[in-house]
Amino acid sequence: MGEILISNLTVLIALGGLIVILTLIQLFLAVNQDKRETNAGPIKELAELNVEIERKEAQKLEMEGEIEKFRKTLAEQAELMAQADYLQKRIEELQTEWNSLESKRTDLKNFLSETEKVQVERVDIETALKAAQTELAEIKEKLIEKDELDRLIQQLQTSKQDYEIELKKLRDEVSDIKQLKADEERLKDELGKLESKLAELTGLKQAKDSELSEILDELDKVKAQSDEISKRHADMQEKRSELLAEYNAEIVARNSVRDEKERLTVELEVLKALVADEQGKRSGKKPTQDRLAKLKTRPPSVKLFEDLPKANFLDEKAALENVRLQFRSEGLVYDERVLNAFHTTMKTNETTQMAVLAGISGTGKSQLPRQYATGMGIGFLQIPVQPRWDSPQDLMGFYNYIESEFKPTDMARALYAMDIHNNPDAALDDRMMMILLDEMNLARVEYYFSDFLSRLESRPRRDLVTDANQRKDAEIELEIPDANEETVRLFPGFNLLFAGTMNEDESTQSLSDKVVDRANVLKFGAPKNFANSRPEGDAPEHQALSKTQWDKWVRQPETLGSDEQFVNTKIDEMAAIMKEFGRPFGHRLRLAMKSYVANYPESDRYNGRKKIETALADQIELRLLPKLRGLDPEESAISQAFGDLSNMIKQDLGDNELADAVQTSIDNAGQNSQFNWGGVTR
Repeated sequence: MGEILISNLTVLIALGGLIVILTLIQLFLAVNQDKRETNAGPIKELAELNVEIERKEAQKLEMEGEIEKFRKTLAEQAELMAQADYLQKRIEELQTEWNSLESKRTDLKNFLSETEKVQVERVDIETALKAAQTELAEIKEKLIEKDELDRLIQQLQTSKQDYEIELKKLRDEVSDIKQLKADEERLKDELGKLESKLAELTGLKQAKDSELSEILDELDKVKAQSDEISKRHADMQEKRSELLAEYNAEIVARNSVRDEKERLTVELEVLKALVADEQGKRSGKKPTQDRLAKLKTRPPSVKLFEDLPKANFLDEKAALENVRLQFRSEGLVYDERVLNAFHTTMKTNETTQMAVLAGISGTGKSQLPRQYATGMGIGFLQIPVQPRWDSPQDLMGFYNYIESEFKPTDMARALYAMDIHNNPDAALDDRMMMILLDEMNLARVEYYFSDFLSRLESRPRRDLVTDANQRKDAEIELEIPDANEETVRLFPGFNLLFAGTMNEDESTQSLSDKVVDRANVLKFGAPKNFANSRPEGDAPEHQALSKTQWDKWVRQPETLGSDEQFVNTKIDEMAAIMKEFGRPFGHRLRLAMKSYVANYPESDRYNGRKKIETALADQIELRLLPKLRGLDPEESAISQAFGDLSNMIKQDLGDNELADAVQTSIDNAGQNSQFNWGGVTR
């Protein structure tokens, strides 16, 4: 019973606990419901706020995008404004340049107008010349007809004489055989036939005589016209000769007056200096004689040159054609390649100090530079080298301290007249001049010319010559004290071109390696045959070429463009071959060779070779072969090197003529087995 009571009590307690738990749960649920109902409004507002925030964020992003677009627009506007400012400045610069070119356009129009006038005059002259040539051809044809008629008349006269002789013989026979009646009749018949034939021939002769008379009358008219033309031509020739004689006489008189004026001017300067010295001595002052008086006096070659009109060649090709006209007017014949080689050497005087023309006497070595200078419009001064020369003073002159006077040579006076840097007030500006050392190897070249050659080599680049500090190593000190006891300096600028001739015989000296390394050596071989060349045409007008125009023709190695790689490769191969010979060369010669190739003129006559190949073959001929003198061609290594060189000349450069000349020089080495380059006869 007690157990049942305990069990029921337990059940009741469990039910009570369950009721309490259910009540608590109900209470929690009620409280939770109240909280949900209470928080429903704020939660709804929070959701709405979140939506509003999201909408504002979207608006913010849109505004930031608009702001970024606006910023980009402002940047583009700023860039456009900068471009507009630049274009405005560029327009102003172009307008200024256009205004500055107005005078050049005017000059160009004037030049074109003058060119048209010259062309019209040329057409008129050519028309008159063709008419004269046609008239001359007609006269020649009539003269030929006259000769034929004369021949025919001579034949008829000969036939007539033969018939008369035969008739006389027949008549004699008739008189001798009158007793022979039978023969008489026969002879009469024959005589009648002969007389009939004679009458026929006489009639034919009369017809021919009549025809001949008409022809002679026509021929007399032609001859009269020919005589008139010949007379007019003779009168013109006589008048031309008279004018030429008067002109030459005037030139001689003018030169004589100039020389006399020059001499008197020098004497006057000396007298003034002596008077000043005497006055100075009396007053106790130092003498003020101008020690440079004779140096300042220009040589005749410069005086004549400065009066010439300015040359106006259209281009380099036109200038070279003018040189060829000058050659022909003097009866000189030089191969196209010889002229191009000499011209290119003159253009490259920045890297190649001079051209040397070598060979036997009488091959035109001296005339080439002289007539080239005349045709090109370059001043020319020839300096004959004397066997006794042994110092630079023989080339430039010396200072006489006893007389307080410098005794200059024509070369020193010419250098002073052309030095626009140390003699800016009196120098001959914008002109070119060539100095030729004639027979330069009569004396030892290194004795009198070595120092001068070093000065030429020390010249700065063309664009640096205005810098006195750059020029100082190239300037020549004459050691003439002037009024301030300073040394006089001369700069041999790029307006000076240098050439030399040398004969090769027992009385001359060989060139030193120093000269050969700094020059292009043009070897004149013995002529294959002797041509009877005669002057053709008139000499072109003597003009003066400006240095400004000359400089436009000078090109730097960088202008080789796509050909530079080929040129570099071939020069490298030449260097390797020269090492085989034991005659290597350095950077200076490499640069000189590239400069030569870059400055070689355009031409239509290269025998199928390219200009680059011809120029490279020239450098083998002018630079490398003269350095091989004295080598033994029969030595194994040297023979192999000659083979490599010949293969390059033939296969790579296509110059069979040069390769054959090299082989000829090898064959001529003879018993002494020493190679001596003999040149190419062109």
